[in-house]
Amino acid sequence: MQLITESTVLEEAFNTSMNNYYAFYWASAWAGIDLAPFNKLHLMRKKIHQVTIGIHFYQTHPDFIATFQEDNRVRYIMQPSGTFHPKLYLFENNDEDWTLITGSANFTASAFAKNSEASILVSSKDSGVDQIYRDAKKYINTSWRMADQFTDDEVNRYRERWKLNRMRIKELAGEYGGNARGHEAPHQTPIMNWTWDQYVLEIHRLEAHTVAERLDLLQRVKQYLASVPHFMDIELEKRKYIAGIHNSIDPTSWKFFGSMVGNGVYKNRIIEGNNHISDALDLIPYSSNITQSQYEDYVSLFQQGMHDHRFADSMNLGTATRLLAMKRPDTFVCYDSANKRGLCRDFRLKQSKIDFESYWEDIICRIRDCVWYNSPVPRSSEQRRIWNARAAFLDSLYYGNE
Repeated sequence: MQLITESTVLEEAFNTSMNNYYAFYWASAWAGIDLAPFNKLHLMRKKIHQVTIGIHFYQTHPDFIATFQEDNRVRYIMQPSGTFHPKLYLFENNDEDWTLITGSANFTASAFAKNSEASILVSSKDSGVDQIYRDAKKYINTSWRMADQFTDDEVNRYRERWKLNRMRIKELAGEYGGNARGHEAPHQTPIMNWTWDQYVLEIHRLEAHTVAERLDLLQRVKQYLASVPHFMDIELEKRKYIAGIHNSIDPTSWKFFGSMVGNGVYKNRIIEGNNHISDALDLIPYSSNITQSQYEDYVSLFQQGMHDHRFADSMNLGTATRLLAMKRPDTFVCYDSANKRGLCRDFRLKQSKIDFESYWEDIICRIRDCVWYNSPVPRSSEQRRIWNARAAFLDSLYYGNE
């Protein structure tokens, strides 16, 4: 009998057991693919007798399901209520020669790599364990008979639900895009835990700008965007105002939420009326929750419009997010040279690692998880207008102070 608390020891125990026994009887809450025992299981699939996996909370990887989809010996618990949560891994040659590993570890990469897990290894060589063997075998057999296989359509539908749930789980775990400078959890990051009143107080505290000017800019932009079907249909000076470049409408306020004067290619694209950039902005709805896939589609079209080998994507991130912040200030903040140092410092991020992909996972997902961001709509008129632009207003915390 052995207590296993180290991931390397757990992996070795699986490796030895999979080599030494001819029959696998398992029941696990979840299963993944990015772990060495999965590769071994795939190669040794003839040894599978009964494997039952749970799918609650969409934690089981869809590629695990697809790998064994045609194998009736691998089944899944579909029960809608309660949670199938065992971790029983029985390896046997016969009822007098077996090993059982049980404890907290699911058959996932996290359990075999970074989680703190504890498992017990029991074998037929231990005394007084016959009943443990019989009970484990009975439980696994009962679970397997309750379980079922996936059809092709079900696997496809499950994969879509798994994608949606993946980011939610990462956010709850405080992982986001994995770009954190340290190991602080969200509750240890001050800016993520400000109340709404604290957030508004910080916005008003700085003197390098006025809240009224920012609100007026956003109101004007909203009117310009709503006046025509497409961004490039807006008359040039208004388009430049929205885009954050020099214009004849206002000599200063257009600089709020990101001045884009440093990117000449972007300026030319806005002036010439580039359709890719216009089409990209059309993909972002005026209301409703914005998904990561909508953002990624926007980025793809925007990059086509900005394609120029003289400029790296990191330089275009500011221009892309300026337009996003103007259309949906409730969701996006412009990430540019004036505020990136402060944003990364306060959200505990590595500034050098922020690109188009990590902007969504490391910045937007963190913003969405902030206490102030999830506050109820305020009653006062001014605060309600700030609330409707609460993501973009992060820029005001660093404007002129970085």
